[in-house]
This record gives sequence, C-alpha cells and structure tokens, in this order.
Amino acid sequence: MSLKKFFNNVETEEVEFEEYDEKYPEYDTYYLNDCTEGDKFTGQPVLSEIYEKTFEDKYSGKEITQNTIKLQVVNHELEEVFDASIKLKNKENIQDIWKKSKIGTLIWSIAEVNEVEIKGNKLSNFNIKEFSDEINEMEEITVEIFSDEFENKKGEIIEYNLVKVTEIN
Repeated sequence: MSLKKFFNNVETEEVEFEEYDEKYPEYDTYYLNDCTEGDKFTGQPVLSEIYEKTFEDKYSGKEITQNTIKLQVVNHELEEVFDASIKLKNKENIQDIWKKSKIGTLIWSIAEVNEVEIKGNKLSNFNIKEFSDEINEMEEITVEIFSDEFENKKGEIIEYNLVKVTEIN
C-alpha cells in the first residue's frame, strides 16, 4: 500500500481543548517550579482533567504544546493556592506511568500515605480520570516539595521540583 493511500484511509477529527482556567485569581498562588525543597502546603486538592498547555520553551525559545494535568491545593483560610502543572505523555485518560515521573511521584506518594505497596516501577493502563475523581473527593491533603535533577544531552544539569503527598485528612 502506498503512503498516499494509507493516509487517505486514516480517519481524522478536529478535537478542541480548553486551556485550564484559574479558579482562584484573588488568592496568592505558589507554583511548583518557584518553590524550594521542603516547602509544604495544606488544603483541599483539585486535580484537573487533561488539557493542552502551550508555552515558549525557556531553553530553545520554541513554542511547545503539552498534554498536562494540574494539581492545586487550595487553602481557603489562608487564601492561597499551590499549583503544579504535570506533563503527561498523551491526551488519553489511560496511560502508562513511570515511578520517577512527576505524575508517578505523586501517585506513589499517595499510595504510600495510604499504606498501599505498588510493586514495580511502572503502572500500566492507569486511569487518570478515575484517579482525578478520587483526589477531588478528598477534603484535605498536605504536599511537600522535593528537588531532583538530571543531565540533559548537552551535559547540563537541569534541576526540577516534584510534589509528594505526605498527609491525607
């Protein structure tokens, strides 16, 4: 089969994604990347649906679109919001999750707080929507920021922050 015939037979559709709306613009917002190791936030968790996020890469200057899920921890008493955007591999609700990824770190920490052992370092066919629904049912969590780093292809050390749940009330 020729490539032309192959592509002519592929079904396509245009799917629109809405950017994630900020629900608490009057609250002080603390972003994951601006926090330091050991920072803690307590409040009501809100985990968004998967959405597309477009931004300019600070290293290359190129415009990048990523599939993202957002965790917010909202403290109404202090009028503050902790905000963590977490990149996902695709826009599907069913995903494979690695333990060392940002979403994996979050998932494994919740399991640990609930005294559930996850064997292995990869979750296959993990349902993001069901996970989000469970998180959004929680009344209050405490998250703590941890720093990690990796060496990129140019040999540069890139530091980044991870969020772990340390308490669920």
